[in-house]
Amino acid sequence: MLKLRTALLMAAVVLLAGVPGRADLLLGTTMTGTLQLNVLPSISNVYDPTVCPSCNATGATVPIALGDSIFQANLSPINKITADFNVTTAGDFLTLSVTVDSGMPGYAWTQQFQDAALANFTMTEVSSNFAPNTLIPAQKILGSDTLSFSWTGSGVAQGGNQTYTAKFSLTDPPIPEPSSAVPLAIELGVIGVLAFCRRWFKPANV
Repeated sequence: MLKLRTALLMAAVVLLAGVPGRADLLLGTTMTGTLQLNVLPSISNVYDPTVCPSCNATGATVPIALGDSIFQANLSPINKITADFNVTTAGDFLTLSVTVDSGMPGYAWTQQFQDAALANFTMTEVSSNFAPNTLIPAQKILGSDTLSFSWTGSGVAQGGNQTYTAKFSLTDPPIPEPSSAVPLAIELGVIGVLAFCRRWFKPANV
């Protein structure tokens, strides 16, 4: 009987080991970012230091690690623009931020972020202090690997620097409910193992 129980336990462990776990789909990927300023149409990507050496940018590609992975263009003393992809155990988020230096206007821009893993995500705005209808995200649908945003800009900042921030939640698909075929296959497997074990470990007739 002990051998039979041990065999059944091992069979259950093997069968259940085939059920996939859940991992963050962005973690370990590489994000490509593009920032274009309407006032500088000849510069194709402000985030790319090879295209705009004077833009004090961090780079057009960023590896996504646990915590903050940041695109940044520091156009001081005019505007500072950042895009922060934050991967946590509680979820994934994107925060867009623009700091308009005092006495300067906020220059309109468009931004795009591309990563094959984004095809699995939807996007929802969490919070924003941008003026209504000035920051416009393109609709994100499953299957699209790109996030797109446009900002219409702002007037001259008065009385100090003005910072605008918008936070978006990036949600990957929920774990799919197991189909009826999966538990059925497990049940049939256990039944088969049980029948085999009973025949194998059947005590000899006295």
